[in-house]
Amino acid sequence: VGSGLVWGRREMLLEAQRTRLEQLLHATEELLCIAPALHTSADGLRRRRVWIGVGKAKSNGNHFVFIFARTHLACLRSVMEGIYCVLPVVENVKVDIEPKRCTFSWRGGDRKYQNRSQSRFGDLFIDDVRDPSGTVMKMLHECYSRACEEGLTWHEGQKANHPEICTYSNYVPLDLAKLPVALPSSAAAGPPRRRAATSASSAQQGRNLRLLCVTWNVGATLPSASQTLGPILEEEPYADVVCVGLQEVCQLSAMRLVQDGDEADIWKEWVSQDVKRTYAGDLELLGYCHLVGMLIVIFVRGCLRSQITDVRT
Repeated sequence: VGSGLVWGRREMLLEAQRTRLEQLLHATEELLCIAPALHTSADGLRRRRVWIGVGKAKSNGNHFVFIFARTHLACLRSVMEGIYCVLPVVENVKVDIEPKRCTFSWRGGDRKYQNRSQSRFGDLFIDDVRDPSGTVMKMLHECYSRACEEGLTWHEGQKANHPEICTYSNYVPLDLAKLPVALPSSAAAGPPRRRAATSASSAQQGRNLRLLCVTWNVGATLPSASQTLGPILEEEPYADVVCVGLQEVCQLSAMRLVQDGDEADIWKEWVSQDVKRTYAGDLELLGYCHLVGMLIVIFVRGCLRSQITDVRT
């Protein structure tokens, strides 16, 4: 009996917190369930108390994950607790669910930390979920399965699937808000599913391209083993076109105007290897041009190469 009373009291307190946090949402959404948890960095060194909750839009039934800041001091809740992060529950925001933890990924884990010493892959880590009844995890699993079955997606150019999330734009991670259209290399096998998003080909024709330009004066040196463009390239992980311009790749002299060296080739190969590693081979060399100490190298996403013509260097 005692354990039952404790359980009932815990559920009542949790419901009171759910009702309180629901007031932070717009009237068009409802908060279905919540649980206390920790938001953990990828290396596990930093943690923050949070509430994780699953919400739903009243108009169309689309679901969201709401992360709220949490404090154990009741007197500070009105000041310190608020919406911390909002994610749409969609197919292209992958959710790995375990009994007491879940990981959300949308940028591709292998690419995100390849030049850093991180312990695991993902974009948002929620640990130590205190949900004895399993309500939150079960609800999240059901909503994610439904999104995958219906082909609900989220990307920068097409937000009609979850229009409500635009009102929470300040709480959507920046790289997720700018997520481009997924362009699969081959069509998936099996019968076609209903897709709320546009097809890859039509989206590819109508979307804006993401361009990354990098310039660097290398000071008449050669690349060393410790040098890498990785951190700079990772600033735009979904670039469609990458342009790298280098200056002073060789010693400038009158002799170099009539006799060239191999420094430009060495630098071109170095740039190409960094681009290949950072973008996992998705970008290919479009062209390059070398004039004495100047070198420009341009890469383009492979799925766009056939649409590019009249390349001049």
